[in-house]
Amino acid sequence: MQAEIEQGRLVAVKLNAPGLVRPLGIVHRRRKKFNRATERLLAMLMASPA
Repeated sequence: MQAEIEQGRLVAVKLNAPGLVRPLGIVHRRRKKFNRATERLLAMLMASPA
């Protein structure tokens, strides 16, 4: 995107919205067995402050 910004085709706009949040949902099969990397990612996402 940096090239497009430098060419003037895109404009970067800084946001100052501390209350802006985007809900995140995780959908998976009930009996799905996750590998270690996926388990760690899910744990990290669930531990992050809302």
